[in-house]
Amino acid sequence: MSKREPRMAGTVKTGRHKFSIRKEELPNIRQFIETTPIDKISEEMRKVVEREWPDLVHKLPPRMTRK
Repeated sequence: MSKREPRMAGTVKTGRHKFSIRKEELPNIRQFIETTPIDKISEEMRKVVEREWPDLVHKLPPRMTRK
């Protein structure tokens, strides 16, 4: 029996750290966004939300403007 690679939904980089999101994690992330007030989000994670759940973008904080 061969070991299957987990199916990845994407890669998110936060600061110096980079991590992958497995497709199995997406329902939990969606539930978290639906039920938790979010005051900060990385640009990479915002892209995941925009791609996977455009209906939840309104729950995200506004983008930070760089001066």
